[in-house]
Amino acid sequence: MNSVGLALLLTHFTPARRDHLACVNLLLKEFCSLDICCALVGTYPAYIAGVLSSHYVDELRLSQLCIARTDSPILENIYRKFPNFTIGPYKFYLNADDDEYASFPDYSVYEITHDGVTEPFLITVIDVAIQCGSKSNINLAEFIWANASIFAFKMYGIVCVHSGTVLYLHHHGATSGGWTPDTLCKECLNEFKPILRHFICDCTGTPSYKCNICLRQTPSLQSLASYTVFRLKFNLPEFKLTRRTLYHQYSHAVKSGIVPLDRLISITFPKLQCTYVHGQHCDTSKRFHKACMILSQHYWGT
Repeated sequence: MNSVGLALLLTHFTPARRDHLACVNLLLKEFCSLDICCALVGTYPAYIAGVLSSHYVDELRLSQLCIARTDSPILENIYRKFPNFTIGPYKFYLNADDDEYASFPDYSVYEITHDGVTEPFLITVIDVAIQCGSKSNINLAEFIWANASIFAFKMYGIVCVHSGTVLYLHHHGATSGGWTPDTLCKECLNEFKPILRHFICDCTGTPSYKCNICLRQTPSLQSLASYTVFRLKFNLPEFKLTRRTLYHQYSHAVKSGIVPLDRLISITFPKLQCTYVHGQHCDTSKRFHKACMILSQHYWGT
């Protein structure tokens, strides 16, 4: 896919903050000039977008720099977790005290320093089926959002395309999906729940409030176009029926006539789970997140 030609179909955001942004942009441009496929996701882009109040809290202390595994000798130091090295003008220092990721070969925590600015990064190496370069940076961000993220409202990213332009992107449902986790894992939800207090919620307790985290919003035309291009058209040849598959995605795959039958049939019985809120004066037409202040008098059931 030509990332430059499809840039107009992507959903962008304008940075609300610029803390260390110039340094981060130069880092992404450096990797892009070396033809390395990478994307910056996680806490830092969400903070820059104004969604997070801070990206230095305990649970969200690391920005995630995802890199596609290739045979580039430049990345060998990261693969082998060398304690310190340089890439261009940037100095990498391995954080050996971070025991949480020490036993995982594809994860490493580095403090990257340039021009007196130091920023900690969780560098994640992702295996890819084919060799890819900087022209695939947007694809990598979309892949991470589709396969490694739960909540749409925290899917923000920064990438540098092959022309050297830095793009500030977000998932097509980041500002409209609301509290809609696409997982059945209760442990994941309970683990993430305390982190919600760091997200900027616009709840005022009045029926007229609009909050991108609490409530579904009307998606923009650009978001719908982005969804159609990336999820329904380009990903159709790789369609597989999983628990994340939505009904309209499945219907589109069936009607396309190009998806093999074995990918349209599940080998196990589906499990349906509905989480609902009940209580006095509860407006069931709206969807809220469990940390919302307006739900203090309500109860949750499954």
